[in-house]
Amino acid sequence: MTHPIEHIRKLCQDFLAGTISARMFSDRVENYWNFGDWGTEFEQSEKARIESLFDVVVLYSEFEQDNYPGYKNEDEVKLAALQFLCKCAN
Repeated sequence: MTHPIEHIRKLCQDFLAGTISARMFSDRVENYWNFGDWGTEFEQSEKARIESLFDVVVLYSEFEQDNYPGYKNEDEVKLAALQFLCKCAN
């Protein structure tokens, strides 16, 4: 199975390249967080990076009229994906 960071990095790259939609990206990150391969050995800091991204995508809505407190739009999801990739590069 792919290392969790590599799996999420690929999803971020696909989303930012326009290969997958914000909805599909958000759903896949959320699904991985909830049901992914957490048996793989990795640093707690790596899990925290994925959790930070999850905390944004779980609140994504493609409906601009959505008034849910904390709602995240596509631009905010893109920013979170970019931040994830930047943290991985360090």
